[in-house]
Amino acid sequence: MSSGVSIDDKCVEVYQELKLGKKYRYAFFGLSADLKQVILVSTGTESDYKSFADQFPKDECRYAVYDFNYTKADGEERNRILFFLWTPEGAKVQRRMIATSAKDALRKKFVGIGTEIQATEAAEVSYDAVLARVRAA
Repeated sequence: MSSGVSIDDKCVEVYQELKLGKKYRYAFFGLSADLKQVILVSTGTESDYKSFADQFPKDECRYAVYDFNYTKADGEERNRILFFLWTPEGAKVQRRMIATSAKDALRKKFVGIGTEIQATEAAEVSYDAVLARVRAA
């Protein structure tokens, strides 16, 4: 890990429960107070995408995974696990830099991600923007 940030085992455990067990619809992860570890922040079971997207903070970096259901242009129902890197302009520069550099270490632990989305503002995590990215992938 070039970032020097470790990944708490609970993050991988929750990801597996989301991916395989369908126990959660989404999970949020963040940096610990000392910036040395990625930790679990919260989980949720609500299926409403807007409720999920509204939880990205304006001044803190986050990682998130979301079990995204959508309809392809041909009408076929699909499912894809999304990985988000959220680094808003309101977050401190040091936290944004560490969050970005630690992303690959976390991402490698989450096998089976369908689409990765990097965002700095709410419009980039809106349902329509995410659906367009997923359909294009």
